[in-house]
Amino acid sequence: MRISSFLGAVGFLHQLHSSAAQTLNIVAHQDDDLLFTSPDLLHAIQASRKVRTVFLTAGDAGETFTGYWEQRQAGSQAAYAQMANVDNVWMQSDAGIHGKNIPLFTLNGNPDISLAFLQLPDGNLGGNGFPNTGSASLQKLWQSEISSIQAVNGSTSYTSDELLNVLATLMSDFQPDRVNTLDYVHGYGDGDHSDHHTTAYYVQKAAERYTTGHTLTGYTGYPIQSMAQNVLDDDLKAKQSAFFTYAAHDSKVCHDLASCGNGNEAQWLQRQYAVTGEPVANARTLTARRAVEPEERVVLDGVEVLLSNVTAAQPSFVSPRSPGMLAFNLVVTNSNKSSTPAKVTMVATNLKNVARGGQTADKAIDGMVDGYPGLIVREWATVGGKAGSILTLTWNNPQIISESYLYDRPNVNDQVTGGSLRFDNGSSVPVNVLDNYGSP
Repeated sequence: MRISSFLGAVGFLHQLHSSAAQTLNIVAHQDDDLLFTSPDLLHAIQASRKVRTVFLTAGDAGETFTGYWEQRQAGSQAAYAQMANVDNVWMQSDAGIHGKNIPLFTLNGNPDISLAFLQLPDGNLGGNGFPNTGSASLQKLWQSEISSIQAVNGSTSYTSDELLNVLATLMSDFQPDRVNTLDYVHGYGDGDHSDHHTTAYYVQKAAERYTTGHTLTGYTGYPIQSMAQNVLDDDLKAKQSAFFTYAAHDSKVCHDLASCGNGNEAQWLQRQYAVTGEPVANARTLTARRAVEPEERVVLDGVEVLLSNVTAAQPSFVSPRSPGMLAFNLVVTNSNKSSTPAKVTMVATNLKNVARGGQTADKAIDGMVDGYPGLIVREWATVGGKAGSILTLTWNNPQIISESYLYDRPNVNDQVTGGSLRFDNGSSVPVNVLDNYGSP
């Protein structure tokens, strides 16, 4: 049985079977995940999801011979062991990308947690690089100012296309249902680190090649310090604890509450914000890899969408503003014959309904009636979804539901003014305006 609840609030829930509960984080530096994607990172580990984090740069800050970047790597290992509450003992292997040396570390006490390090040069805040690494940077690679970039230990080099292919392969090999990265929406010069943006740009592009259904979430970096605090209580303590475990290995950051004071790290630890961009859905199911000539695709049902790179095996399209089902005809042709049309359907989901950091859709059913201005991390909220936002609950077996209680936010400024509960048998129950202060 499936219930779809359409409310005048914000967000959506896409729940997958536990066997697919795998999160892949791809960030630039060894503290980016701890500062900018947490407490979502903590929650993934606490929920026993399979978690892998990939670090693109060594985070060397131009110091390639002092042992600094190796210590940062050790700090990441210590932090993940601490978050998993197991001993800091790891087994080293290789990520398995042909021709590329990418160390992969798996946590002995919890093999569902692993870390991979590409060890590329830190690009410096503005993307100009450091003299000790030939002034190379990910930004320069992305913008074709350099033809390739080499790991700080000289073990591997990448062209821009190779790096993109490696990231897509890492996704395909790990098969995550969630891919998390940094800010791929905004541009250089907004106060965030060049490596943050460039890493996210590569990840967003690589995700277009990853054919398994997944969500892609980007997180704001440095600029979150000017936003409202939204990490509180136990989440804040756990986030601080993980970061301070890492910080014991990093001489360039504060190491405890006293040394952090009210500085940058203290501000970042108190916040987590996801970014949203234009809604884009990949036409992944329209792949025809054995086609001699390009496929012919015709929209059958749903609103009209414009296919881009239509001659590719995996074209993409900008999804409609409202979620819905789209159906396509797929015809594979060569110069002499055409296949029988195959009907392919998919669900297009508006990515503007991405949950706010720490306010994911599962909080709507956690049994806790709270929210802004109280415990905001115990409520479901998204960034600007408003009317038309969807929360979907799915069970493996039929359920008997006799009553359903809906609660509004516990303040007078936000209010659910209507909606409906929709069941997969076609029935629905209208939802009238909810009490404007958190009562059912």
